[in-house]
Amino acid sequence: MDVVQAFRLAQQAPIIVRIAPTQDPTGIARVLLGALGLTGALVVGALALGALFAGVLFVLRSRKPLDH
Repeated sequence: MDVVQAFRLAQQAPIIVRIAPTQDPTGIARVLLGALGLTGALVVGALALGALFAGVLFVLRSRKPLDH
């Protein structure tokens, strides 16, 4: 075998790998909505606890008049 025939046998068709664009399974919009939902739940919880605490303080202070 001469060099040209060996080179032709060694050559193969190039392997082409196509990477199809995939969509992110979570998506940026879904992540943002989830974060806003969690933040909203925390804010509503904080407001509810604040209102409850204010109500308890109001009831306790209204029963006992100030002495000064």
